[in-house]
Amino acid sequence: MRYLRVNKVEFLRNLILSGILTEYNPYHDRIGRFTTSGGAATTVPYKKGQQGVTPGKEKVSKVEKGKAPAVEKEGLVSEKEAALIRKNVDQLSEKPTAKQLDAALEKTYKDLGYGDGAKDALENYKSEMNYWVMDGVAGGSSAMMGTIANKTFGQPDSHNFSPGQQRYAASLARTGGVSNDEVRRHAIAQSFTQTFVEKHYGKEVTLYRGVVGDYADTLRGKSSAKVGMYGLSSWTTDKRVASRYAKDVTAGKKGVVLKATVPTSQLFSHHATNSVFKEYKYKEVVLYSKTGSLSVSVE
Repeated sequence: MRYLRVNKVEFLRNLILSGILTEYNPYHDRIGRFTTSGGAATTVPYKKGQQGVTPGKEKVSKVEKGKAPAVEKEGLVSEKEAALIRKNVDQLSEKPTAKQLDAALEKTYKDLGYGDGAKDALENYKSEMNYWVMDGVAGGSSAMMGTIANKTFGQPDSHNFSPGQQRYAASLARTGGVSNDEVRRHAIAQSFTQTFVEKHYGKEVTLYRGVVGDYADTLRGKSSAKVGMYGLSSWTTDKRVASRYAKDVTAGKKGVVLKATVPTSQLFSHHATNSVFKEYKYKEVVLYSKTGSLSVSVE
């Protein structure tokens, strides 16, 4: 009867949090990305003009038509290409605008063989990252992006996937999986991100994530812990953001904030170089885990 005393929005929110998310809730044992950065079970507000993409329905760039430049290994960036990326990163200030970032990444795609298809590559990359942001419940985008990240980090396709991701990944595989072009452009963007962040912030970055529910209860009172990790997880560089998300809206109690210092080489994406993330105020960072665990301090 408690729900009768709340408004419709709160009612639906509680239903979603207590029901639909139960199967995919990463806070039970591992940290994944099925919610907004920081970790609270909530959704990102949709912004006019922003569109996600359905895997397999994106624009086909000239690279995908058979004009992709040769690379040393599928999805990875060669040393020569890394030098070109560094050159473009060096043209940016420490705090570039979204427009400047897009121009630099588009130029990087062009320099690395996309030619006239560079603009399409940029648009597809942004659409996929926006799809990641909008997909709040362990859906197809987490499986698609997880597969791409596993390839760019040199791991098996379904490495460190959650049960929900495994099911979506199986469905994705039946429709052809991710394309070489998808892997290629994310590998380039990933290298661009790591190069920029290392230049301006160093070889390590400090990240925060708010966690709630039973999982937070197991960490409460501890000063440090080793937590399980899915392949990709969203964190934030702003502790205030994580603190806002360390609130259990269903139980009415506060969660905990995790703090981790990680190598820049583990970054899949960062708000400092991602124009999509810049449109939101979460200071989001997408972290990749090869090992499936991470040492954190608990605050």
